[in-house]
Amino acid sequence: MIMKAVKGLGILAIAFLMQTQVFAFCDKCESSKNPCITCQSEEKTLCKTCELSGKTCETCKAKKTSTCAKCKVEGVPCTTCKVRMLGMKSYKMSAKKVCCTKQSFLGKKMKENDKHWHIKMRHRVEFVDGKTNGLKATTRFVIGKTYYSKETGMKLVAQAMNVFLEVTASDGNSLIADAEAARFTKLYIQKTFGDVTVIFGDRPIILGNQRFIGSSNWRQLPQTFGALSAETNVNENAHLYGAVLFKRNGVTQATTKEYNTGSLLLNGTYKVSDSLNLETYGYLIEDKHNTLGVKGKGSVSIGMDNPVSYEVEVAVQSDPSITTDAYSGDVSTKYYRVEAESKLKSISFGVGFESFGDKDSGTTGFSTPLGSLHKFNGWADIMAGKAATGDTNGFSDLFVSVGLNDVIGRPSLSYHVFNSVTNDIDYGSEIDFSVSKKVSDRLTLSAKAAIFSAGDASALSDTNKFWIMASSSF
Repeated sequence: MIMKAVKGLGILAIAFLMQTQVFAFCDKCESSKNPCITCQSEEKTLCKTCELSGKTCETCKAKKTSTCAKCKVEGVPCTTCKVRMLGMKSYKMSAKKVCCTKQSFLGKKMKENDKHWHIKMRHRVEFVDGKTNGLKATTRFVIGKTYYSKETGMKLVAQAMNVFLEVTASDGNSLIADAEAARFTKLYIQKTFGDVTVIFGDRPIILGNQRFIGSSNWRQLPQTFGALSAETNVNENAHLYGAVLFKRNGVTQATTKEYNTGSLLLNGTYKVSDSLNLETYGYLIEDKHNTLGVKGKGSVSIGMDNPVSYEVEVAVQSDPSITTDAYSGDVSTKYYRVEAESKLKSISFGVGFESFGDKDSGTTGFSTPLGSLHKFNGWADIMAGKAATGDTNGFSDLFVSVGLNDVIGRPSLSYHVFNSVTNDIDYGSEIDFSVSKKVSDRLTLSAKAAIFSAGDASALSDTNKFWIMASSSF
């Protein structure tokens, strides 16, 4: 076991010496060539549009309190919202300035017959010490190509991933989900008709904060969907998205599923004011449930040097509208979440509460089977199963976090307390810690730890997890 751990760390050292260009860990920053230091690899901000108000994105260097709905421009500054978008190297590009109120989706249009290759690698050593123990050292190798033809107006994207397993040592631990695997994680055609962009094929789909629909990019093999989608900006304040899913490609083969009839995703956002953005959604998952919800987020000034960003979300689940003969469940439950974040000088801090409803009059509690699980409810993933499939007693997560912005590696610390919604069960608590350092223009190193302590009346077990990662791109 010790020798295998040393071997895994040796492979990590080789990755360090590769000195290739840095690649972001962040799910929502995956198109960025720089790591999002703000989100510390857990995507607290959306670098593509900086729509999380009150935060400064280290990728695009823009601190925003609102988002221009049509600002989808890559490589050029928008004269309306003054946002430096991804890919722009300098503000001194006046000849290329474009007003986003007159043109939209420019970021999805490339130069004539543009071809782009990318190769990425992410090496990770993961240790687990719990009821059972385990160690894995894996490398994710990614190769992809994007092709755009101005004559046809079509964009073709292909990306393949191969996960190599270098070291493994386990006594039956099933908590390390990464395994040797290979598949296309992007294989789709995109075309824009006026202000409507249509995409058909396999790819990651990220909606909102990924609580309900996400890519699970933390795992070496991310979650993708086979889908036909369409999205458009109704005006400068409103955006609509719709998709029909015909397949889910899970992070493991066990979670991969072909849909007989299909599943429907509907999502809309509307900017009410500089301090309030609304998101409404309806996710109709075949043989699972219908989820209807609304979320408000924005920022308010309460006399502090920095505004307080907030999110408030409520959702309900009921029997699915799309079913097959195999369905025999009964769903009637609810969900809510509140969170606030701010910064005092160089210290960021946050507090929140999330509640997954119990089964109520149905047969299962609230669940998010298609969401990104690792970024929520503690990195040890002990509560991930309850979130993915639902818990008859439900569960709640009270959490606080703190980050040091001016310290090397920008360390962050969070603390979670888990309880059931009914029957007064103490599931336990968890401490999470992370640090990420860009050691050169070509390499970023990160480390994380999760320490879960089970409650006295809980059937769960104490579990510790540790990760060391190196990531590169060229």
